[in-house]
Amino acid sequence: MNSSSCFSCSSANKRTFNSSTYLCSCIVGYYDVNIETCSKCDASCYTCIDGVSCSSCPPNINKTLNATTGSNFCVCLYGYYENITAGTVLGYNSVCNPCYFACSTCSSLSTTCTYCTPTSNRYLTTSK
Repeated sequence: MNSSSCFSCSSANKRTFNSSTYLCSCIVGYYDVNIETCSKCDASCYTCIDGVSCSSCPPNINKTLNATTGSNFCVCLYGYYENITAGTVLGYNSVCNPCYFACSTCSSLSTTCTYCTPTSNRYLTTSK
């Protein structure tokens, strides 16, 4: 065992003991900045590379890493819309709620379709 090994870690520093490396790793939601205490990830991330670059998204809020641009931030799954109010209540920047069944995609509300489901035999109209 080398001199950087340890057998316990301070939870106050947001670290947990990693039995395979014998090192103190940052807990979920925090990242290592090479000092004693880990720094908090952005609230939209479950795990992160740095403060704002997510490596995974929180479970159960219907988000995924943005595969379109290759960016490391969490976006709503296809067929879901961003709900900031519900996210704030749960401690996240936002959560994603499902769109209305006739919408393939929607924004701001489940019934505000941006694209209709092809099998619904519906089309977008604009209100005047």
